[in-house]
This record gives sequence, C-alpha cells and structure tokens, in this order.
Amino acid sequence: MSWQEERARRRRVREIERQLRELDDLDRRYGLGTPVAAAPRPARRSGGCSGLLTLLLVLAMGAISAYLFAPQLLPEARSLLDRLTNDTGLADRAFSDGMDGEPGSGGEGYTFAVTQPDGVSPVTWPCEGTIPMEVNPQGAPEGYADLVASTVTRINDASGFTFEVVGETDDRTFVNRGAGPVLLGFADADEVPALGGPTAGLGGAVHAQRSIGGPRVAVGGMVVLDSELFGGLPTPVAEAIVIHELAHVLGLGHTDTGGELMQPVSLGQTQLGSGDLAGLRHLREACS
Repeated sequence: MSWQEERARRRRVREIERQLRELDDLDRRYGLGTPVAAAPRPARRSGGCSGLLTLLLVLAMGAISAYLFAPQLLPEARSLLDRLTNDTGLADRAFSDGMDGEPGSGGEGYTFAVTQPDGVSPVTWPCEGTIPMEVNPQGAPEGYADLVASTVTRINDASGFTFEVVGETDDRTFVNRGAGPVLLGFADADEVPALGGPTAGLGGAVHAQRSIGGPRVAVGGMVVLDSELFGGLPTPVAEAIVIHELAHVLGLGHTDTGGELMQPVSLGQTQLGSGDLAGLRHLREACS
C-alpha cells in the first residue's frame, strides 16, 4: 500500500470513528436509535463573537502558505486578512499571506510574502541576532532532529539569516502566535484543518512595527508539517518541504517560475533555484 493510500485509509477510519462517537452521543442524550436528523439543533445566531471567531479561524488557515500537491488554496485570503484587520484592530500583527506573494513584488523568479507600505520593500527579520526556533516533537517522524538540523543549516547558508534551534517545547499554538520563537511542529488535519487533503505543510511569520510609522519586521512565526505524510517521505522531499516553509517564514511568497522550490505545488524540485536564492539574498539586503 502506498503512503497516499495509507493516508486516505487512516482518514476514513477517523471519519467513521467520529460518526460513531456522534451516534453514541445521540443515543445517550435522546434514546437508543435516534437518527441524527431528529436531534434538536441549537438556534442559529447572526453576528456577534461567534462570527468573529469563525473569521479568525478561516483567516489563520487561509493566510498561511501551503505547499506540495496543493493545486488549489483557500480563496480570497487577502480580503479575509483585510477584514480581520478592520474588525479586530490587529493592524500591527497578522500572519503573513505567503500563499502567492504580493502581486508584482520581488524580481525574476521570486515574490515577497508581504511588503512594506511602499509596496516594494519586503517585510523580513531584523539583521542582527538569530531567529530562535523551538521544536515540538509530538507526532514527529523518526529522525526528525536530523531533518530539522539539516534544513536549518541549508536555509541559513542560502539566506544569510540564522535560525537557531533553542530547544524542544510542548507548545502547539500554531495559528494564534505572537512575538517569540518560531514554532516548528507536526500535526494532522484533525488538529490543523488546513493540513487536510494534499497539503503537506504550512508556514508564516508574525509581523509588528517597532515604532509608529516605522518599518514592519518579523517577530515570530511557525511551521507545521503533516505528521501522517512525513513518516513516509524520502529525505530529499521532506527537506524540500521544510525549507520551502522556512523560506516563507523569512518572507518569500510563491512563484510561478519553473525550477524554483517556492512554486506552490511540488513538481519534484528538491533544491533551491536561482530565483529562490535571489529572493533570499534580497530579503537579507532589505533587513533592518
């Protein structure tokens, strides 16, 4: 059985188990054999906090980049980002929309996930110091420490930035992150719904302004990888996915140029292309 078939099988099992739990709950509450349609339904309310929470969840999953075998991503992520900013006042902190990059940004073979108000300069990390990273090993495949170490070395060499693994953590706040270490971990679609279907990884940075009117800089971020998929991937492919997501954390968006690792769909590329490398150099030159 291939890893794709095994992954689909496990998800079918989980869905059947969920349905059985739902039926058991109905039996306990309304009597044995109660059909789902006969169960009382809570009244629907419009507006209010529940609508905002739904918006937050949709935004958080839609505004983080996805990679590998993902021909379609959540639509209108940028409009959701704008709505979140307007509705909550979080204008100084939001996950970068790394799905396709800012239209017209970057250069040949690369785009930027987010640009400064000038629409040209990229948002990235400060020049000085390291980018601390914590790893949550829950659900990680065997040999995950070597995988993380290898990819960190490769992205550091290529970018001029310095990710530094500072330890392990039990933190699983992949979405609603603020300033602090970049979190790298593994999860399934039950925990992070955006990992459902063919999506192999998500990554993004949290941005803030150091001063009123000053440039935005990255102050935190995360990478979450599909725990079901990573257990059966060849090492070069697994490393390519992690490097792709870490490049999003640094500030690169997706590109349609062939031969680049930052394409939104994996076509077998395992090495950074010339456009990827040029984009990483541009980020380093633009840091403040």
